[in-house]
Amino acid sequence: MATFLPSGTELDGDRISQLPADVKDMIMECLDTRDAARVAVLSTQWKDIWLRHGRLVFDSCFFPRAIDRCRCNKPSTFVNMVANVLMLHSGPVRKFEFLMTRLYLENVETEMAVMDHWCKPKQSDVDGWCLFLSRNGIEQLTICVVNLTGQGYYELPHCIISCSTLKRLKLDGFLFYCPFNARLGSIFTHVTSLVFVTVGFIHNVNGSTIFSVPNLEELVFEDCQGIHNFVISAPKLKSLTVIFPGHIAEWKWFQLHFPVIKSLCLSLDALADIPDAALDLHEMFPTAINLQVMKLDDFSFGSAQHFSFASDLIKKCPKLCKLEIVSNQVVISNT
Repeated sequence: MATFLPSGTELDGDRISQLPADVKDMIMECLDTRDAARVAVLSTQWKDIWLRHGRLVFDSCFFPRAIDRCRCNKPSTFVNMVANVLMLHSGPVRKFEFLMTRLYLENVETEMAVMDHWCKPKQSDVDGWCLFLSRNGIEQLTICVVNLTGQGYYELPHCIISCSTLKRLKLDGFLFYCPFNARLGSIFTHVTSLVFVTVGFIHNVNGSTIFSVPNLEELVFEDCQGIHNFVISAPKLKSLTVIFPGHIAEWKWFQLHFPVIKSLCLSLDALADIPDAALDLHEMFPTAINLQVMKLDDFSFGSAQHFSFASDLIKKCPKLCKLEIVSNQVVISNT
């Protein structure tokens, strides 16, 4: 039987570069941002794919080169690298992650204050990134920047609050000022997931204004301050997580969302700072008519206050199907 033998030119050719554009884009998805950029430099056929690549992640895989340049006294190099990637980009950026995490930086053998000064972006840098992303189709945005010196947080730019393409947002190390000129009282109009870590919510001078987040389904607060100032209406909210709320006013904030949610995760660690007389669940929580899954974190089996609170809370959840109680390394689950 006759067989077809490819010519020598075909055998020696770069078969990967001849793949369809969507396949090459999937290959880019499997590479970290630094390696993806290197591929584009080495191959002109991949350059267009890189410039249109919709996923940009700056994390621990991207940091080493920036760290080395900081040691060589080349200021602002890391920030410039991020800015240059955005400036050269020719297509929409669907996903953007900037992760300067404490876990990674604390393992770097360099002066923390120097790192914070040379490698940490300024407010103007964050403003510029957010403005570019809000105009280029951003759907998933994550910005996590550790505060190594204990000074200052970032303010969330208004262009992100009003971005019409944004669907998922995670912030760490930010201040949130509720906007005064939200269109028709709505913010984050197409966002389905909001995750806030070490975020401070500043009191709005418009005090009584309730802003609508019409499509929000997941809301997470971890180690945040002033969440009672983040007064929103979220009719589609399904999942609510609050870790380390700091004041009784924070607990009263639940009243707006308790009747709607289906899943709740609460840290009971902050109950130690609240007098027993103030823990009136009839005042704090209405009946959770839709709640089916509940997790109580930081539960102390030696605390009568925790037992009383958990018991009263469960009574407020007539449709509860699954309960998980976590105490240090002990997990009790009842389905």
